[in-house]
Amino acid sequence: MAFGPKAGFILCLVLITVWLSYSLNGLIERWNPSPRLTWGLVSRGFGLVYIIVLGSFHPQVVPLCGRRGVTPVAQLLQQAQKDYPGFKKLLYFPTWLWLDASDTALRLTTLSGILGGVLGIYGGTVGWWGLVLARLALQSVAVTGEFWFVWDYMVFEAGALVLLLPETLPLSTGSLGASNLPVPCVALAWQALAIRLMLGFAKTKFSESDVAKDNLFLQGFFIWQLLPNHLAWFLHHAPLWLLRASYGFMLYVEAILPFCCFLSGAPRFVGAWGLIILMLGIFMTGNWGQFNLGYIIVCVGLLDLNISWSMFFAQSWLLPPLMAVYLFIGFICLCLFDTWTNTAWAWFSWELLPIFQLHGLLGLVRFVSPWRLINAYGVFPPEALPQAPALEPSLASPGGGGGCGVRDRRVGPVGPVRRWTQRHAQRALTSPYEARRVTAAGSQPIEMGRRLHDPPGQGLSCRCFDVLNQMTSVKSSGLGETVGDGPGHFFLHLLLGPESGFQS
Repeated sequence: MAFGPKAGFILCLVLITVWLSYSLNGLIERWNPSPRLTWGLVSRGFGLVYIIVLGSFHPQVVPLCGRRGVTPVAQLLQQAQKDYPGFKKLLYFPTWLWLDASDTALRLTTLSGILGGVLGIYGGTVGWWGLVLARLALQSVAVTGEFWFVWDYMVFEAGALVLLLPETLPLSTGSLGASNLPVPCVALAWQALAIRLMLGFAKTKFSESDVAKDNLFLQGFFIWQLLPNHLAWFLHHAPLWLLRASYGFMLYVEAILPFCCFLSGAPRFVGAWGLIILMLGIFMTGNWGQFNLGYIIVCVGLLDLNISWSMFFAQSWLLPPLMAVYLFIGFICLCLFDTWTNTAWAWFSWELLPIFQLHGLLGLVRFVSPWRLINAYGVFPPEALPQAPALEPSLASPGGGGGCGVRDRRVGPVGPVRRWTQRHAQRALTSPYEARRVTAAGSQPIEMGRRLHDPPGQGLSCRCFDVLNQMTSVKSSGLGETVGDGPGHFFLHLLLGPESGFQS
């Protein structure tokens, strides 16, 4: 479907949703929280997000980034000091680990962030300073290179915006609310973040896809997501009509409801709860770390139904211009880029975009990019996976003797998926750094000298299993308590050149 018909279809659904939403006015008046309670829950909830993020990273920070870790941060900073002398090193790598990058400093950094999250939940002035401490701690460990997923960028950006919200009342007062209402431009910027993130997802999934052909996207997604659970396996084998209906609901929530959130009142109420329900559904099918809870907390800010865009320049003379620049750059990011570009802002050549004549403004993006204050969002292209058997090692290859055989994994919730989920995915809300650790520890170059049509036991599949066999050495590196017997399934990324010898 061309862009014009798609836009018209989306506009019609938005108008229908807005019209139907006004029938819920009675329910909204009865159940919607007060604005002060809404923003109080947002600030305290983000304290909880910091506890989850840094609490799950704490036991892994030294094996991953310590002096003898997989990617020692001390070596990174040592080289950065040579490449970016003077103050430049602080601009490109803003972290207090410049003072001390020892294993103890890494542990204290994550612990300080956890403490900041606890103080943020408590509230009051000390709660605001706790959120500042947690944001700085997270910023400091960001240089380790372990925070590059879309949910990580969301925490960085929302973690900066939450500091502009009013203080919450201390829990000792018996109230969960905020002491005051936020400045309208800040509240609208927070709501725009929720809209930008979800529209970024919709942009990647639906903008260039044929919705009619890609309506089995979820069948593959339930399996190739980072840490699927048992429910995801069963949904992978769900009836096709259910998978198509779920895809339609996802399309409606991600591409239609965010536009409703631009409006105040009933349309925003419907949009907020639609996004929250979608996050709860994703949470039930796999482990995405803090992402589901974190985005739900961002969506809670949408439940302030009284704020409108006509109030943007009210109550302040300094913040509205800053928030206007932030929103403008944010939507430029939304329209042009996907999440992977967030790690390239500082080195991106803006001369590739001469038509926009925005070099000065986008230069600001390059300047603040190491702080991750403004990010692009967009992942998971809509490509339904083919119904192909999965490879597993077997005792006997089809050609006889040892080697690699082919076994159909789609026979029940056993084998690789179950072994993986039993160890990792069942830890709800635990950020999946363990999967990243396995990936980092098991990434080894493979010399490709054979062709894809090699006899069984000598081709690419056996080389994949060689990687898994080599990962047994990881146990002696201090990571054995997490890796165990190795992952039940893994992803292999190939970079093929002319010398690889492969034929298409």
